Amino acid sequence: MILSEDHRAVQDAVRAYVQDQIAPKAAEWDKSHHFPAAELKGLAELGCYGVAVPHEYDGAGLDYLALALILEEIGA
Repeated sequence: MILSEDHRAVQDAVRAYVQDQIAPKAAEWDKSHHFPAAELKGLAELGCYGVAVPHEYDGAGLDYLALALILEEIGA
């Protein structure tokens, strides 16, 4: 699939954040049953919550492809 520049930017930003802030600590969090609240706030700042909610309702105003890309990067 060929992504638009906007979709590629979303994917790249979330991938970089997850690789830097979440992936290195994920195994330890699982073992210690830690809930990474601060790191999840970072995802919120990237616009990873309310992805497909319109701007007028304080959402990110993105489409469902962007949502799928975000979930794919977090899940990876």
